[in-house]
Amino acid sequence: MVRNDDKCTHCGACVTICPTAALYKDPQTQEVYFDSDKCIACDLCVPACPPRAMEVKL
Repeated sequence: MVRNDDKCTHCGACVTICPTAALYKDPQTQEVYFDSDKCIACDLCVPACPPRAMEVKL
């Protein structure tokens, strides 16, 4: 999984669906961050992301 930073609007829709907390929101800045080391590639974030910033990278 990869996140297209140009498309991400930091809405947080992906944060609520991520089972491993690979996507998380900084409480200070409200920016969404992606920790690829925690990602299990379940793909739940892909349809949850309104601007389609999350992508499957093969």
